[in-house]
Amino acid sequence: MWASDEKGQYRFECVGIKNNATRPITIYNVPYNTTSRKKFYDTLHRYETNPYGYVETVSGIHVTVTDEAGNPDPTAYDPIELNYDFIERDWREK
Repeated sequence: MWASDEKGQYRFECVGIKNNATRPITIYNVPYNTTSRKKFYDTLHRYETNPYGYVETVSGIHVTVTDEAGNPDPTAYDPIELNYDFIERDWREK
């Protein structure tokens, strides 16, 4: 079993599967979201730079972050500047 990208730059090969579990491996029948790689990385980047804003946008749930005294923390919603990038960088291209 193997997988590779279209250009052949990356190739991953399964050399074995070891299962020490006492129960069988189960694949559940759950619905999956259909997306593209570009949309996936865009969404992941939005989540990692502003997790509270992302949760509110996607779910409609309001998140309130407070300090130990119970006062709201207005800086909790400031976007985070990431000090890393994904291996795949073409997702930012428009």
